[in-house]
Amino acid sequence: MADDKKRIDQPTGTETVGHEWDGIEELNTPLPRWWLWAFYASIGVGVAYTIFYPAWPLVSEATAGVLNWSSRGQLDQHLAVPGRRFGDFHVFQAPTFENLFLPLLI
Repeated sequence: MADDKKRIDQPTGTETVGHEWDGIEELNTPLPRWWLWAFYASIGVGVAYTIFYPAWPLVSEATAGVLNWSSRGQLDQHLAVPGRRFGDFHVFQAPTFENLFLPLLI
């Protein structure tokens, strides 16, 4: 049924798909190849990430992954070094009006 509405667009020379709305027709133009390869590569990276790192949440923990890495384990390693538990903490000081806008006014 839509095949009989398909035609070649005169300005571009591209076949239409048969959809029309207020005189505007949709052209049948495929995605660029680089876009498709980037999409396929992102799927591959996502699959590799779920294999190597903890990705799927379970009831009590996440899947371990092939590398058996976890952020909790990394924190434990960091805190196991002597002197790091209560190391240098930097106190955050909220910016004042003078510090922010006075240099702009001078």
